[in-house]
Amino acid sequence: MAVSPSVAELRQRLGVDGTRCEPPGLPGVACLPGSRSAVVLVADTAANASWARRRDDVLSRDEVERAARFIFPGLGETWTGARVLLREVLGRAMRMAAADVVFQANRFGKPMAEGVEFSLSHKDSIVLIGVSDLPLGVDVEKLPGDRTVQQVGAALHPKEAAELLDLAADERSEAFTRAWVRKEAMLKAMGVGLSRGISKDYVSTGATPRSPVAGLRICDVALPGLPGHRAALCTTAAPAIR
Repeated sequence: MAVSPSVAELRQRLGVDGTRCEPPGLPGVACLPGSRSAVVLVADTAANASWARRRDDVLSRDEVERAARFIFPGLGETWTGARVLLREVLGRAMRMAAADVVFQANRFGKPMAEGVEFSLSHKDSIVLIGVSDLPLGVDVEKLPGDRTVQQVGAALHPKEAAELLDLAADERSEAFTRAWVRKEAMLKAMGVGLSRGISKDYVSTGATPRSPVAGLRICDVALPGLPGHRAALCTTAAPAIR
C-alpha cells in the first residue's frame, strides 16, 4: 500500500503552501486556513468554479453514466462538478492525471484512493474537499428550515436533542446544523458513515465541538462568503512517537 504524503507535502503538491490560497490551474478553488492536520478546499461550482461542471472528460464511464441518471434538473451537473474537482485535487496530490485516479470503497461505501486520505462533501453547488495523510472527514450543509430541525433533531444524541429544545426557535437551525456537520465529519473519518447512527455520539450543538471518539478531533470550519452554510472537519491524531 502506498504511503500518503505528509500534509506539508500535500500543500506543496497542490500549490497552496505559504501565502497562496488558490491551487494553480483550479480557478475558484480556495484553501481554507486554520488546520495543520489537513488541507481543506472549498469551491462553488455555480460561480467561479463553474468550469468543473463542463469537464466530464476526466470522469470514468461509470461516473458519466451515474451523472446522467439523476432525474431532477441540475443535479447531474452539480454531482459532476464535485467529482471533477475531487479528481483534479487528488490527481495533483498523487502526481497523476485526474482521469487516472482510481476509486475504491470500503464495506460501508466510503470512497478511497490509494496514496492519499481524502473526504468529499457537497451541498448543492458548494463543494468541500479535505486531504491528509491520516483518515479524515469533512461535511458542509445549508442551514435547514424548522421542519427539518424538528424531525431530525429529535433523533440526535439525547443530550443534543435536549439542547435544541432549550434554545429559542430562531437559534435551533444554527445549532442543529453545527451538530449535524460535526457528526457527519466524524462518521466519515471513522469510515462507517451513517451506519453507526446519529444518536450514539455526543458532539454538542454549542459553539465548541466535542470529540467523543478517542483518536479523533472535530473542529468547525469557517466558510467566508457563505453565511447560509456550516462545515466541520474531523481529523485523526497522529500516533505518539515512542
